[in-house]
Amino acid sequence: MKMRNLNPDIDKIKEVSYRYIKFRFRSEYELKMLLRKKGYVDYDIDNCISQLKKEGLLDDKRFAKFYAYDSLTIKFKGPLKIKNELENFGIEGYIIEDTIDELMKEIDIKEIVREYLEKKYRNIDLNKIEKHKIVGNLYRRGFMIYDIEGVLNDYIDYRKED
Repeated sequence: MKMRNLNPDIDKIKEVSYRYIKFRFRSEYELKMLLRKKGYVDYDIDNCISQLKKEGLLDDKRFAKFYAYDSLTIKFKGPLKIKNELENFGIEGYIIEDTIDELMKEIDIKEIVREYLEKKYRNIDLNKIEKHKIVGNLYRRGFMIYDIEGVLNDYIDYRKED
């Protein structure tokens, strides 16, 4: 028999939490901040988060993995930017490092840079854009210089052949 929660605030907090989680995965820290903004107290929030973790609905490792994968493959963000964003979501450092390391083993970062260049600069005359501006754009997106340089040179050579 399932015991009914005696604290009605916990039920309300869980209901609000379910609505947040329904749209996308959330980190523990992010959900805690959202619930604080709603005016709930930390004690009740922590109890709710504990229950959500037991139910498997809140998992920072899973959140980090999905967020990093989507950021890299869909939004073309580099590892440095993803790392920074995960830190802002309150993900612990060891989880971030493990997630980024695993992602770099699974995905060819140079191919992601190539795809981004093709998407962003496909219809643009590269002779009218200075190379350092493209490098700067990719660097601000969180890619490392050694990943950018080789791919960019190959891409420019490829486009000149067309």
